[in-house]
Amino acid sequence: MAKLRIIETLDKLYSLGMSESLSTYDTAKLQIINRLAILCTGLLITLSVLNIIFGNYIGIVIDLVTLILVPIPVLILNNRKRYEQAMYVFLMGYHVLVVTGSYHAIWEGRANEVENFLFPGAIAIIILLNGVGRHLSFLLNFVALVSLNYLRFVFTGKSMAPEFYQLLAMIIVTYIGVYYFIVFFKNQLIAALEKSERLNNQLINKEQALLDSNKSKDRLFSIVAHDLRSPLALVQGLLDPSILNSLEKEKYMEYLSTIRARIGILQETMTNLLSWAQSQLGSLKVNPGNVGLDAEIHSIIDLFADMTKSKGIEITRSGDINSNVYADKNHLNVIVRNIIHNAIKFTPSGGNIKVNVKANGDSVCIAVADSGSGIDDVTKRSILQSKLMESGTGTDGERGSGVGLSFCQDLLIKNHGILKIKDGEPKGAIFEIYLPQEKVAEEVG
Repeated sequence: MAKLRIIETLDKLYSLGMSESLSTYDTAKLQIINRLAILCTGLLITLSVLNIIFGNYIGIVIDLVTLILVPIPVLILNNRKRYEQAMYVFLMGYHVLVVTGSYHAIWEGRANEVENFLFPGAIAIIILLNGVGRHLSFLLNFVALVSLNYLRFVFTGKSMAPEFYQLLAMIIVTYIGVYYFIVFFKNQLIAALEKSERLNNQLINKEQALLDSNKSKDRLFSIVAHDLRSPLALVQGLLDPSILNSLEKEKYMEYLSTIRARIGILQETMTNLLSWAQSQLGSLKVNPGNVGLDAEIHSIIDLFADMTKSKGIEITRSGDINSNVYADKNHLNVIVRNIIHNAIKFTPSGGNIKVNVKANGDSVCIAVADSGSGIDDVTKRSILQSKLMESGTGTDGERGSGVGLSFCQDLLIKNHGILKIKDGEPKGAIFEIYLPQEKVAEEVG
């Protein structure tokens, strides 16, 4: 049990400062630095204990100062996601320690050749650093190693001996070879990891697209099973001869009005479904032209006259209502019709809907504001991402397919338009449709 806890603690320390934004290569570098810092911490603590046992008090001070100035700050910096600083602190601390120890050994005439520990430091510099920082650090490492070897020869009285020049040549060749091959394999490794990450992201995106497609399919089955079948069953019941024959003329006219409303809902649902299916199959064509907003908006308001009358809702138009936009006329009709229908659906009886048109520069904004209960952020995102969603129930129990508003975003994109959804004041929702202004004959031609 204790062993497992130690392993878990080490894993947490190795992963200190990990972030999803890091690439695979940067994550590996972070773990290397963390592991080296933890290893140094363990070694320094062990050396401190040994120095206490042997009474080497200077060694104790050096070990503790090194512990405080190098591995601990490195772990703190990584935990705060200051990765570059952590790497430089570690490498600088390592090199200062090696150079100091080597100089001390040379001064005392000990032949332990501590300066050779600079070579692993050179390899670490190539692996961990990039750009100018790598070049300068590698050069300083090389100069330090050559200088320390020169000092060793000076202290032994052989500074100009042939052995020194042989050693110098060997160091130069080794450093050039190591630098070239490690940089080459490092670049190859980074390229392979980036390619792997791209492929992985593509697989994730395709998987998500497949999940979305399955959700869309399930939603379509639900629409066909409920939103289409239920109104048809109701219309069939209303057309039962035994019911119609027993009705008075006034009641009969009410029934006809109900049938007309139900058929209108069915027609709108079918239009949205077919258009959405065409869009998904890539066969939806755009035929843009100059379209007058006054006539379009007026005809759509007339289309919903029975619905607004039954709910006592007033729709008003204002602004630059005579403006023209450059868009596909059928697409514009579908977009505005769905947004106004949605406003009617969620506006309570006795409420109001305002349609305001504002021409601004190269675009025209059609804003539809209702006095309903508003729209939550999740639904806003679903609409703007063109996702099929479960339709909410209107203030009078109205049902919908959930296709219309999601499809509006697709149509607007195809017509170089933008959809914005805002919260109304003090309540309700505002749908803003931005489309290009009309084009003159030369531009169209």
